[in-house]
Amino acid sequence: MDWKKPLLALVLGFQVVASGMPAATVQAIEVSSGTVSERTQVTPGVAYKDIRHGGSTPQAVRVLEMNLADPYTKVEVGVPDPLSKRATVTSQAKADTRAGHSVVGAVNAGFFHFDTGLPAYLLAVNNTIMNLGVISSGFDEYMSVPTAFGVGADGKPLIDQFAYQSSVTYSGGQLSVSSINKARGTNEVILYTPQFSYSSTRTNSYGMEIVVTKASKRVDQGLQFGEVVTGTVQAVTPYGAGNSVIPQDGFVLSVQGGTLAAALKDMKPGDPIQLTVDIEPKWKNAEYILASGPMLVKDGKVSMTIDPNSSRAKERNPRTAVAVSKDRSKVFFVTADGRQSSYAKGMTLTEFAQYLVSLGADRALNLDGGGSTAMAVRKPGNIYATLANSPSQTAERAVSTTLQAVSTAPIGEAVTLNAGLTAPSIATGGTTTVSIKSALDRYNNVINVDASKASLSIEGDLAGTFNGMTFTATKGGSGSIVVKYGQAVVKLPLTVNDTIKQIVIQPNSLPIGEGSTAQMAVKGVDGNGNAVTLNPAVLKWSVSGNVGTILPSGLFTAGSVKGKGTISASFNSVSASIPVTVGSDPLTVSSMDDVNQWNSSTARANASLAASDVVNEGKGAVKLQYDFAPAKGEIAAAYVNAKQPLAISGKPLSLGMWVHGDGKSHWLRGKIVDGNGTEHTINFTEEGGLNWTGWKHVQAPIPANAVMPLQLKQVYVAEASAEKQGTGAITFDGLQAVYSSETSFAKPLFTDVKNDHWAYNEIQYWTELNVITGYGDGSFKPDQPLKRAHAAILLAKAMKLDTSNPVDPGFSDVPADHIYYKEIATIAKMGIVTGKPDGRFDPNGILTRAQMAAILTRAYGLEGNMSQNFADVPNSYWAYKEISALAANGITTGYKEDNTFRPQNPVTRAQFSAFLYRILQ
Repeated sequence: MDWKKPLLALVLGFQVVASGMPAATVQAIEVSSGTVSERTQVTPGVAYKDIRHGGSTPQAVRVLEMNLADPYTKVEVGVPDPLSKRATVTSQAKADTRAGHSVVGAVNAGFFHFDTGLPAYLLAVNNTIMNLGVISSGFDEYMSVPTAFGVGADGKPLIDQFAYQSSVTYSGGQLSVSSINKARGTNEVILYTPQFSYSSTRTNSYGMEIVVTKASKRVDQGLQFGEVVTGTVQAVTPYGAGNSVIPQDGFVLSVQGGTLAAALKDMKPGDPIQLTVDIEPKWKNAEYILASGPMLVKDGKVSMTIDPNSSRAKERNPRTAVAVSKDRSKVFFVTADGRQSSYAKGMTLTEFAQYLVSLGADRALNLDGGGSTAMAVRKPGNIYATLANSPSQTAERAVSTTLQAVSTAPIGEAVTLNAGLTAPSIATGGTTTVSIKSALDRYNNVINVDASKASLSIEGDLAGTFNGMTFTATKGGSGSIVVKYGQAVVKLPLTVNDTIKQIVIQPNSLPIGEGSTAQMAVKGVDGNGNAVTLNPAVLKWSVSGNVGTILPSGLFTAGSVKGKGTISASFNSVSASIPVTVGSDPLTVSSMDDVNQWNSSTARANASLAASDVVNEGKGAVKLQYDFAPAKGEIAAAYVNAKQPLAISGKPLSLGMWVHGDGKSHWLRGKIVDGNGTEHTINFTEEGGLNWTGWKHVQAPIPANAVMPLQLKQVYVAEASAEKQGTGAITFDGLQAVYSSETSFAKPLFTDVKNDHWAYNEIQYWTELNVITGYGDGSFKPDQPLKRAHAAILLAKAMKLDTSNPVDPGFSDVPADHIYYKEIATIAKMGIVTGKPDGRFDPNGILTRAQMAAILTRAYGLEGNMSQNFADVPNSYWAYKEISALAANGITTGYKEDNTFRPQNPVTRAQFSAFLYRILQ
């Protein structure tokens, strides 16, 4: 967590010993109610426990115990490189694992600054200052009393307070430094370095300050304890001034107290000065020092260096601590999960301290907690430590330093073997293979297994032969395969069946594409109803119906023409068969009628699902609305995920579905999972190929190496180009498995508007919005001239005009009871259409192309001048301005073969649909 952030408050009550601070009463946790749910001897010197507590305040505690009396067990500090780099506990443990140095356990350690990534407090390794950090002021802070954990010069762990023993030397004498990077108090000399939390000292006016630059070495990083740093005085503030800016190449000495200030009265800019940063003897030459706080336990009792009634102490949160036994031979890492109400609520600091006492801690120090709390443990059989607890943010947080349990034990001979059989029950003539999953030495180090050095034998009533790690049974019986590797021996039970009562072929039916291959899987059932593994190679296979061929291994290859037949398998006198259909009709994978069967997810995007208002077939369709703008040029994706993977029957050639595109030219893909658990990405379009509007059927080929059974996991839209990363909506309908290359999914809108019609998309668009309709015989009559009344209807619908209260336009041939009176009256009132000179509207008259231009420019306020006149539309033509506006806006290009517009020609239904669509686009 960020060391500056306050925690959440909760009051408890038991007696707390805290020097110089008020006592609080808290209720002790009932340790006796805890249950050890897992206990693991990680190495001979490292043990792990997972302890759970029930009741109204559930807790989940992990304890890692390191016995430093073991010669191969060490506790080390994990230091990022560079120091500002943050990473998760598990990734740091993995990075620090190498030959002869295995990180078998780790926890997050010191607090850190979120903005810089640097540790908040002192960190020193091998007497070298990695980070001076800060010291807090006030007993409500974690680090108000400087405290640290480390391994001292004597090689033993230590939790104790620390103090700097630093001084400055100048021409007038020498002055001791009281502390570093903390608020200045009365009669103190405080050293401020660039690692202070602020850019200036933030001191009050009751003192004076010496600003030093041109330091010979950075004070807060890379300096040895006791090393001398030289510098030059840049400025000396008079007494009564403060808040000096801290130079990046130096430091500030801030002095409060008349006597101390008097000693520096003759110091002036340009004077040389020397600084020594040192630490008290008990910490000198330590292997490392990691400052944190507060101290929680001292001499086996609760003793906290923080006010137990402060908000930080009273909040119930996830916690992390390091503890030491009284004889300093053992170190404990302890985490308590929290913020997960039914699993673990977390602890207050006083609860945590009391709990550590109950575990036998002599001294304990609080480490970073909250969302940073994490423990990694190397479980037997693993090379690296993995996450053992449950972080409050679900995933691990990247942290600064870690504390690590390290095993330096050499790799030895195998003493433990984790092995198994691919099939523990087989038929005579069948095979089973020995799989050695891992081997461990006496230190639980993972050994690289050389299977050729394993010794295999059989015992019991078994007979057969070995070929490498595979055993082939030659008669029925039961016994074990004995595996020896190094000092490890394991016996694997095996049953061989002479008699099979039933054969089951999977799948139980096979729809398959022409020329596709499918591996048949089989299993047997013995007389007791138990499953028996059957090797397909021991069966006799046959195919009927001239639908394909099958190998002795059970690999079926479909023929190149449609047909129906069977695949049969037999073992002794038992047989079974399944029906096969080559080139089957499409089978539904999902109708996509119910949007509740799907959910959405994204990568660098926003997305949501809804029931679509346009449907191609069935009762519904799934609409994906997406926004790719957050990707900013990185790959964005919006996923439509099946809540439960969808079964795909047999081995199709492809998956097909209807897609209502938005013309944004994205990439439409999907993911399937095969019978081996392998995930395959399939392509419904090429990259950039989702470039149509309206409905279109697309197909994604199934990879030839995909093994049955197949399941659909998701379909998704992806985009990598920043120029195309906007918003849009795609609708999916009728997802099917396609088994024949001859299957046609052409679905014309009307009998006379095929999929390749020049105005197909435009007519489809208006049809789906119910603006235009076809005729009762299923036709649209795209080339039929459009009547003036029908143009009025189309415009009223397209513009979504309110026709409920029309004003009589006074047309003599459009009385109030005319079937289209409301639409004609409404657009006439708006000035979109006018009547004839004789007062008629002529509703059954044919609309010319020039009249269409005039109507559309009035309706949508189009303006502009075409770059080149049409040959048959001179400037003097009555509709020149309107035709020019249509051309200027790209609504029409005229007839390119002779550069004419043909203004007197009638407008067809298809032309008007196209012109109206182009205006809206």
